[in-house]
Amino acid sequence: MTVPFFFRRFMARFREPQGIPERVAPDIARIRKNATRNEPRVTWVGHATLLVQMSHATFLTDPIWSDSAGPAGFGPSRYDEPGLAIEDLPPIDF
Repeated sequence: MTVPFFFRRFMARFREPQGIPERVAPDIARIRKNATRNEPRVTWVGHATLLVQMSHATFLTDPIWSDSAGPAGFGPSRYDEPGLAIEDLPPIDF
């Protein structure tokens, strides 16, 4: 049944986040420079968002920079800011 699932998701908003990894500042210059190189690199941005750089291509998986992972503010809330700001991204191929 979906009601218990949604109730648990709603109540999770009131709990303190536990187990969040320590934030490590990204090397933005290296990420941008790697967009023109062939060094395979994956940068975790947050939630399910990954910046993948390989074979001279740069792409994002499931890009989410909003405060929640759902439409119109519904869905799980973000516990921490994204690992990269949108303006820090290198040129994205797809």
